[in-house]
Formats: sequence, structure tokens, C-alpha cells
Amino acid sequence: ILSDQSYISNAKEGVYLARESNYRIMDCTFFNNYKDIVMEKYNQRITDDMQLSDEYTISGNTFTSDGNTLYYPYDTQYKEVAIELIDVENVRIGKIGGTANIFEKSNFGIKMFKSGAEIWNNEFDEIFTPPSSAFNSVYGTAIYLNNDYNFWDRTLVVGEPTSSNSNI
Repeated sequence: ILSDQSYISNAKEGVYLARESNYRIMDCTFFNNYKDIVMEKYNQRITDDMQLSDEYTISGNTFTSDGNTLYYPYDTQYKEVAIELIDVENVRIGKIGGTANIFEKSNFGIKMFKSGAEIWNNEFDEIFTPPSSAFNSVYGTAIYLNNDYNFWDRTLVVGEPTSSNSNI
């Protein structure tokens, strides 16, 4: 999947990636989707060499909503998540030296299950708890990770270690 300067709105899932799909998602706007990007069962570890030509890059995107409930059949729901990772070995979200990803007006910014990620050069704002879920303690989380104990090799790195201010 190559998606540059695209506008994706009002979808259940704006982009769905699985099984080592090649991708480049740069300078796109995702608006009022239930989930903007879903990546599932992706067992390839993303490395510096793989990103030299901007392949395997998620950078410069805006993930947002108007803050209201979505269209049918999600007309009682708010935007759930910008990026959801399910059983993903390791992915990079953001690029040092690139334009920041903007995450705003959703229940979660990045939500991960049995996954690892490096989160670089991203801005999170107005990640909120929907009124109907005021007592659910995980809603309103910018970066949420839930791993089983046997996924010790799948780690979360927030901020590139050699760069200051790589996430805001």
C-alpha cells in the first residue's frame, strides 16, 4: 500500500495491513474513521535500512475527528483509535527528521495488543474518554500496550534515543 497525501474518512478501518504487506503512509488525513490504521499478524521487524526509501513509514499524517459520534453503524460510537496493532513484531510510527504525526480527538492514539513499536516524532492532543465510558480507566490513553508475559521480545520505545523532543 502506498498512500501519499490521501484523505480517508467515514470508514470502519481506513487502512488494514496484514501479513508483511509493504506500506508507505505519508502526509495523509484520516477523519472520522472508527479505526484509521489496523495492522494485524505482522511478524517482520522494521529496521533503519528498510525505511531508507520511505517504505514501511507512517509519517506526517493527521489522525482526527470532529469529536462527535460517527456514521451508522457506529452512530453511537466515537472515533476509537488512530492506529491499532494486533500481534505485530515491531513497527515504527513516525520518522525522525520527518513531519510529525498528529493524533487527536479519539479514545486512543495508538492501541497495541501482543505487539512492539517504536514511537518517534508524534504529537498527541485531546485523546479523550467518551461520556458513556467515564469509568473505564483505559479510555483517554495516548499509547496503550497490553502484552502477555511471553511476548517479552515485543517492546515499546517512546522517543528515539539519540534525539531530544522526538514526541510531544
